[in-house]
Amino acid sequence: MKIEKIGPWERIILVSLIGLAMASAVPVIGQTRDESGQVEVKLQAAAINQGESVELKVPSKISRVTVYPDRAQVVRKGQVNLNTETRSLVFPNLPATIIPGSVRVTGSGPARVKILGVEVKTNFLEAEQLPEVKKLLDEIKAVETEISRLKGQEATFDSQEKFLNSFGTAMSNQVSRELVAGRPDLVGVDKFIEFLGAKLQTIQKTRLENSQALAEKQAKLEALKKKLKEIMPAKSKEEENVSILVEVNQPGRLEVELSYAVSNVRWLPVYTIKAWPESGEIELTMAANVIQKTGENWEEVGLVLSTSLPTAGNQPGELEPWYLDISQPRVMKALTREAIESKAMMETEAAPALAYEEPAEVVPSWFAVNFEVKKLWTILSDGAERRVPIDTQKLMATFDYLSVPKLQELVFLRGNFKNSLNYPWLSGKADLFINQDFVGSTNLDFVPANDEVKLFFGEDKQLKVKRELLKREKSGPGFLGKTEKVYLVYKITLENLRNREVEVELQDQIPVSQNARIEIKEVKITPVPDKQEKNGLVTWKMKLDPGKKQEFTLNFSVEYPEGTQISGI
Repeated sequence: MKIEKIGPWERIILVSLIGLAMASAVPVIGQTRDESGQVEVKLQAAAINQGESVELKVPSKISRVTVYPDRAQVVRKGQVNLNTETRSLVFPNLPATIIPGSVRVTGSGPARVKILGVEVKTNFLEAEQLPEVKKLLDEIKAVETEISRLKGQEATFDSQEKFLNSFGTAMSNQVSRELVAGRPDLVGVDKFIEFLGAKLQTIQKTRLENSQALAEKQAKLEALKKKLKEIMPAKSKEEENVSILVEVNQPGRLEVELSYAVSNVRWLPVYTIKAWPESGEIELTMAANVIQKTGENWEEVGLVLSTSLPTAGNQPGELEPWYLDISQPRVMKALTREAIESKAMMETEAAPALAYEEPAEVVPSWFAVNFEVKKLWTILSDGAERRVPIDTQKLMATFDYLSVPKLQELVFLRGNFKNSLNYPWLSGKADLFINQDFVGSTNLDFVPANDEVKLFFGEDKQLKVKRELLKREKSGPGFLGKTEKVYLVYKITLENLRNREVEVELQDQIPVSQNARIEIKEVKITPVPDKQEKNGLVTWKMKLDPGKKQEFTLNFSVEYPEGTQISGI
């Protein structure tokens, strides 16, 4: 074989490649070599205990949760194969919020088992034993390992750069000697310069990519450490282990159902009520805000929302004597107009939109109503509110308007309807809409089934009302008289700017004397009110055609002893 002679620059390039390969060498972790030089990889094998245990852990999953206003009933299901040596079945790692005395267990299957009793034992876990903490620690360890690897690559890049730069110095010396000797190899120099530049450029590009990856990993590490600090408990965490003592008469498969009540959970009803005045309907959407911090997540579970408040063991109580006394009057501070407007602005913040969901099935029970949600839900134990749709129904309604211009020169739309559903409405927040327009929020009181409801949907700017004082005349006592008199005239103007007829109820009042020395006289109300009560309340009910105005007047005088200061006018 003929071997061609290589020049000095080719030798330099060849030596550089060998040096780069040596500088890039990374030891293989986790390998050893035997005396013959063969690689031996060490493996760890878990020992499997083939023997039978008298205590058997039951792998289980939460299948159903019934949430009450102040607690929840959790049902877990699991399956085990029993033998005659089995003495207890254990449900481990249950939350410490289990209410004592609420644990129940049932079983079914080919195995014949006698349940002898149930024991609940409390374990105290150190922070590192908690599943969520352990998971984060494992993630942190994996990220730290990756950071160490990336930093090791940085050291490799440094070695490669130094090695190549040293050859750059050697190249300069070689070129100098060749120039002195008069034999410069310009082609070889060009090849080496091209080779050196390409290698350095590759190293710089790879170093940049490595630095970006290192920065991302360090940011992830900081985020994981911050999260670990947030969830790390200040003291040992409790958990419960439920042991079911059994006597196995016939081995085989057993399906076990464990139920228990937990605290730190509640649900609150929330409503979206839409008024459709044109069609004479109310659309009611009921949902539930479920909040739980029981210590265990509910993942893909059947959910039931109950209105019942478990009261077993409670007693009616005993009556105490009923004492009466004269109460001291409280001075109520009136709200300013600015405060009223500020409060109104707070109540008209944007309401959350409800996506369409299949409604829950309503199941009336003896004492309460249960809403069985048709889809499976995941509700984490983080204290966050999760909105679960329950039901959407349309109810027939009538609409009219109410205005009390002495208090506010506004006309309010009022919906009148009956709760014709087969369940009551619990008290809760309601977001109100007219058609698709959000108009505000209110707190809905408890509404029994078949009860009447009156609900206001805010002001209608297409109806105008104005109340003004037309006359106020004060006259002193006449000849030989000892009384003074104030004569007052008020006018109310109501205008319908809508293109349809509207029904309006208008309320005002005439003062009522609380003292025999004060008399209300010369009362004249136009038009005649539909209702005038002894407490002075005056009510008109009318139908107002589109584009029409109507005026109402109240005339009266107040007579009182000369020199007396009268409060209220």
